[in-house]
Order: sequence, then C-alpha cells, then structure tokens
Amino acid sequence: MVAARANYGRLDFRRQSPVGRYIADFECRRRRLIVEADQHGLDINRMQDEICDRTLSDRGYRVLRFGNEDIEKNIEGVLDVIHQALVSDQQTPPDLA
Repeated sequence: MVAARANYGRLDFRRQSPVGRYIADFECRRRRLIVEADQHGLDINRMQDEICDRTLSDRGYRVLRFGNEDIEKNIEGVLDVIHQALVSDQQTPPDLA
C-alpha cells in the first residue's frame, strides 16, 4: 500500500530493494529515501536497525522507520511523514493530485 500511494509523479518506490548488504522494505533511489516497516520490541533489533541506518546514511540515504502498529492504525499519518520527507528534499513539490 505504501508503495502504491507513494509513487508521486516521477518518483518510484521499489519494494524489497537491495541496497548494499541490506534489503530495504521500500526504496526511492531518485530521492535517496528508504522506508522501513518494523516490528519494534526487542533491543537487539533496535541495535541492528541503528547499524543499518548508519550504513545506509553513509551511502547517502535517509531512513524512515515505522512500527507495524502505526502502519495498521495510522496509515494516513505514515503517508504524511513520507510525503513531508519527499517534499523537504526538493525545491519544487511533486504533483500529488
């Protein structure tokens, strides 16, 4: 659903996209944006996520992480955050109509 709703204009999100040694849930190469859907809860996962985020950031990506509960219960809010990230990274906002 995120990929379908987030393909604004000429921006394409790829699902399960390889980026280095990681597989991004959703990647927009043109904007260097990665969106991850996470099952939060375990400290070991958070530590691994931090390492992954640092590595991807070093490659020039911005990473947005959302918990599964947020996605299920507040998809519009999640999409708004993604939209704001896309808009903040460009000079001219995309056509969202």
